[in-house]
Amino acid sequence: MARFEGQIAVVTGGGRGIGAACCKQLLLDSCKFVCMLDVKDDVAQATATELNKLVCRHSIEQPTTLI
Repeated sequence: MARFEGQIAVVTGGGRGIGAACCKQLLLDSCKFVCMLDVKDDVAQATATELNKLVCRHSIEQPTTLI
């Protein structure tokens, strides 16, 4: 059994640097779902593409849109 099998993770700054490395490792360790948060859309998209994963974009400029 992998270390994070069946777990859900949220990684802030997941588009680059240490955050991206954490996302990659969590996926390698069989994490069920990794939510990568980053303020730079293009960076997040590039990392998601590299990991062969999907990106869902959401702006928090209007706090009332976040539930």
